Amino acid sequence: MEKVNSDTNMQTPNTPYSGQTKGAAAGMRCRWYFYLALLLIPVLTILVCNAISNFYNTHIDTWAYHDRFYVETQNQDLIPSQILYEEARKYLPANAILVSAQLDQAPDRSAHFKFKVNGLYNQSIFLNPYTAEVLGVLDGQQSNARFWIGTAIYWLALLVSCWLALWSALRIERCRSS
Repeated sequence: MEKVNSDTNMQTPNTPYSGQTKGAAAGMRCRWYFYLALLLIPVLTILVCNAISNFYNTHIDTWAYHDRFYVETQNQDLIPSQILYEEARKYLPANAILVSAQLDQAPDRSAHFKFKVNGLYNQSIFLNPYTAEVLGVLDGQQSNARFWIGTAIYWLALLVSCWLALWSALRIERCRSS
């Protein structure tokens, strides 16, 4: 009988922690981090842009509707706030509720009344505090439209990101099975 040296014929089994498997696992993890980042970046970008636009909404409106927020200063007295309020009420339905009034902020600022109409949206009316002339009406639905457009873009980006994640998972599974 021949004696076999057990040290030379002993084979090392492939353990799940061998160098090759560690490299493959690290590569797979990096790919998943990449796809996760690809999924989250559009969503986070849209959320941040929406938050910034909501945070600076007043500044954006002041810039966009400059002719409604500012008036030329005049040497006459300001019209009393009750008369301005009554003028503003003429342009609204009877069930409109006053939410806020911004009067006497500065000599060059208009009188700004914000009403809740039908309990659904705000409507702002801008009056010249010297003449009680209506400078313009800013419908709250315009602001709501900006919100809904941002929401629609958010959901579209979310759906595209989810599709991309599912598609990439399918591709990885196909590559593994090949």
